[in-house]
Amino acid sequence: MAFGDLKHYRKLNLEKDLKNNGDWLDKKRNALMVVASLIATMSFQADTNPPSGVWQDDSTDDPLHKAGYAVMALNHPNLYHIFLASNTVGFVSTLSIILLLISGLPFVKHRVFVWGLMVIMWIATVSMSLAYMVSIWVLTPKPGSLIMSVVLAVLVVGHSTIRLMKNIFQKLRFSRRRPS
Repeated sequence: MAFGDLKHYRKLNLEKDLKNNGDWLDKKRNALMVVASLIATMSFQADTNPPSGVWQDDSTDDPLHKAGYAVMALNHPNLYHIFLASNTVGFVSTLSIILLLISGLPFVKHRVFVWGLMVIMWIATVSMSLAYMVSIWVLTPKPGSLIMSVVLAVLVVGHSTIRLMKNIFQKLRFSRRRPS
């Protein structure tokens, strides 16, 4: 193979790598937009119609027993605050992802930025998992809800730990291969 052919071959590979990188970023951005929209919709619906519903009538005995107020706020105030906080974190984080992706800012096309968006998505997913656990805890009998909460916690924490360890090992292996 002549030197000119090798140069041409490397140029083609570089162009192909740049195109694949752009395709990868487009696919990641599109997937993040779809998932963020779904989580934002879900969290909005859960906030406007909380677990256990809302009171349909007013009561003079209790200031929290008013039409439109969450039943869960009166019956399980601590769990309601956890539910509301985790659901709000999920909603705000997914809205920030959506706004950043549709803003058209130039840094949206960089891998590091997309990685940051994926971290925000992970935060949204964990917070929505916590909101789900709280709602299951309130709506089901205690033995069933305890089992569901433990299973969900093991899945979320286990998956996150496995992905984190995989990324750390890949970075370590890549850094050892790199010539100094």
